[in-house]
Amino acid sequence: DPYQVFETRALGADVILLIAAGLEDHLLNELYIIALAIGLDVIVEVHTRDEMDRVLPLDQAIIGINNRDLNTLKTDLEQARDLAPLIPPGRLAIAESGIKSRHDIEDLQARGYSGFLIGETLMKSDNMAATLRELLGS
Repeated sequence: DPYQVFETRALGADVILLIAAGLEDHLLNELYIIALAIGLDVIVEVHTRDEMDRVLPLDQAIIGINNRDLNTLKTDLEQARDLAPLIPPGRLAIAESGIKSRHDIEDLQARGYSGFLIGETLMKSDNMAATLRELLGS
């Protein structure tokens, strides 16, 4: 709904997440154009090669590769690995979900990812601060 994009900006957000799996192409494009016009950065989330093909023309969008299948809620880092070669050089890309270790981050960085969405690993940790330090390599 375009209204939600305006509301997002009015509430002070700097970025909006558009999930390709939940949006028809015409609405995805409309929301993307509106968001850019009002000064929002856009992360477009994909999970499949077909979704990636749909969002690549949105050339100012940050690409978020969700390793979690939204239908089964299972995570698999192979999603990010498989889709990495499709990310154009210089395009910002975020690997989302399923990241459990510093090794995972280093592997994904080597494949071109510059950002990471990590939730479950931190939430399930007995010591969130120590887990975060391990993930950051510090």
